[in-house]
Amino acid sequence: MSWQGKRVLVTGANGFVGSRVAVRLAEAGAQVRALVRRPGESELLQRPGIEEMEGSFMEPQVAMDAVTGMDVVVHTAGGLGKDLDDARALNRDGTHTMAAAALAAGVDRFIHISTGSVYAPTTDQVLTESHPLKTSGDTYGWTKAEADEEIFAFIERGLKATILRPTAILGFHPTSSWGFKAPNGVKNGKFRLLGDGLNSMGYIHIENLVDVVGLAVANPVAIGQAYTLVDGHTTWKAYTDEIRGWFGAPELAAVPFDQIPAGAYWQGEFSNAKLKADLGYEPRLSYADGMAEAETWWKAQS
Repeated sequence: MSWQGKRVLVTGANGFVGSRVAVRLAEAGAQVRALVRRPGESELLQRPGIEEMEGSFMEPQVAMDAVTGMDVVVHTAGGLGKDLDDARALNRDGTHTMAAAALAAGVDRFIHISTGSVYAPTTDQVLTESHPLKTSGDTYGWTKAEADEEIFAFIERGLKATILRPTAILGFHPTSSWGFKAPNGVKNGKFRLLGDGLNSMGYIHIENLVDVVGLAVANPVAIGQAYTLVDGHTTWKAYTDEIRGWFGAPELAAVPFDQIPAGAYWQGEFSNAKLKADLGYEPRLSYADGMAEAETWWKAQS
């Protein structure tokens, strides 16, 4: 994908995914507009090719102003929310607002960053993009699933959109779940395994995720499609054991099997067959690369 001269809006650009997308695309020659609530917060965005725009993607006028003149929108913004209503406002309603503005402005391509957490619990050993989405359960996965449905509705109205559903995103950023928040929980003894911890953890390196953004924008086959982003799988025990080694932390507490919510303990795998077949995806960076990036940051703090 040639980004030279492309005008790209990135929402949530102060966050882990948004900042990496903005930086990579600017380095590739794109003119990036970074929509943020707090300009100047991220040193990563203080570079040529990136202009910060202050505002909330949830406000229709801000969304319209942000998308005006853009060729591509990469919508990474969203969040856990304080409760279901708050998460729904961020994820479902905010995505609706951005998609509506992009369609009205005639944006060429819209990339929606979703999550592998949108899929309903299953006992299937292989999970593909055709699997049903959540209609209950954890507020993040549930409301991100609703956001995906919003995007599909806008696709029916003519929006040239693609949905990307990353599994655990490896690498480091102060807002990253698996490079900062989970390791911090392991360090402080606040992270709990489910049962024996041998349930599956799908993952993708953050830089590989950015690669997929380029593949999706470059290939019209991706229009109207959803893709699960996964490089491989490990177990939650293996992941947390490695992190415990960084800190010399003790064994983690575990949720007894009889107290684990239905469907939460799963030993299957996410499929990336569609991603590979449609877009020719092959990961450049590995699980070890992502973990090393986080480990380097944490050890620098000691």
